[in-house]
Amino acid sequence: MKNPKLPRRDFIKIGSGIIIYPLIATPFSCTTPDPPKTNWRSEEHSSDHLGQLRIIDVNGLASFDGKPLAPGMSISKGQLLTVNSGHVHAALPDGSMVRLSQKAEISVDLDSKEGGLIEVKNGAVLSVVRPRRKRPVLLKMASAVIGVRGTVCFAQVINEEDKQNPKIPKNATDYFCLCNGEIAYLNSTLDSVKLDKSEYHSAKFLIPEKSGLVFKDAGLLLNHTDSEIKTLIDLMPGAKHPSDWLFPSNKKPYY
Repeated sequence: MKNPKLPRRDFIKIGSGIIIYPLIATPFSCTTPDPPKTNWRSEEHSSDHLGQLRIIDVNGLASFDGKPLAPGMSISKGQLLTVNSGHVHAALPDGSMVRLSQKAEISVDLDSKEGGLIEVKNGAVLSVVRPRRKRPVLLKMASAVIGVRGTVCFAQVINEEDKQNPKIPKNATDYFCLCNGEIAYLNSTLDSVKLDKSEYHSAKFLIPEKSGLVFKDAGLLLNHTDSEIKTLIDLMPGAKHPSDWLFPSNKKPYY
């Protein structure tokens, strides 16, 4: 089967789980087996662009548009949030949660009820995202857009400082860990051509090559832990994401 070409304009049309689209109109390769083709339901993606990212706590130093960041503040479209040190917990309008770390720099364009875009210019975002009816949360990374619905995942833009770690490929632009959930790779007609599931941490480096966007098994858990995920789940208002998959006795514990 030929690798699909994914035009950038198609990345917003997604189904459930997590969908990764390259930002360039080239094929990609992946080591996961090909599943039967599945037609994914087209969804409505209108947004009022009025949603805000509400700051829950600041553990370290952070700012937005150069001003000190503090709990209770909200970040709107057009503002830049920078984590200078430590980490920040924040809530989306629907109660989904994110943890920003590794000197993260992000901007948001959110709907006032559910979903929207988080552009990660630098650093890392750990997210626990509620299932939704219409719009997913989209994480725009250096080389890919990740659509998230009802899933726990971690994504980090790899910078030059990160590449001092010999375990990180020199040509990697992003690191992505499917902590708990499912990834479907779709083509431009919304057929599922690649499938990846994980009950407990499946991590890959994203490497752009001439042949397309390559996903390389990482073999390490980078800058996120089970304890941090549990804290994020506990911070969710109302109904919480399941956490019984964390700290399995037959796996290496990540505290």
